Amino acid sequence: DLEWYAPPRADVRVLANRGANGIDGVVSTAVGAALAATASNARTACLVGDVAFLHDTNAMLGLARRGVDLLVHECNFSDALAEWCERTGHSHTSQVARVAADAQVGRLLLLHVDPLLVGDDPVDLSAARRIFPATELAEDLLDVVL
Repeated sequence: DLEWYAPPRADVRVLANRGANGIDGVVSTAVGAALAATASNARTACLVGDVAFLHDTNAMLGLARRGVDLLVHECNFSDALAEWCERTGHSHTSQVARVAADAQVGRLLLLHVDPLLVGDDPVDLSAARRIFPATELAEDLLDVVL
């Protein structure tokens, strides 16, 4: 969707991997991009959505100390609704924060929040920040600077 909604920029290079099943290998692609980017002092962001994380979890081990500046990860549920994650293939707040901490990324941006959750903080950012302090919640038209 990035190619549809983000304006073209000469200073941003977007890489994508749809994998064999449409989602396999997304994190592995980010690890490779981060390794290449560090050689040229470029910045790297990894966008992980829905069930892509579940199909490439081993690659998260490869993110540690690889220089990923920003992990953009779906966080459909708060910890209070964590039991729904297994049923739906989504993630919850503390789970995503632990991934970011273990992967030693620079920042974590949460998105794809369940639209039925109401309020300004539907996933309980404080729970994520206790584990990974550099966590933010995405919002429509958010401009992210790397």
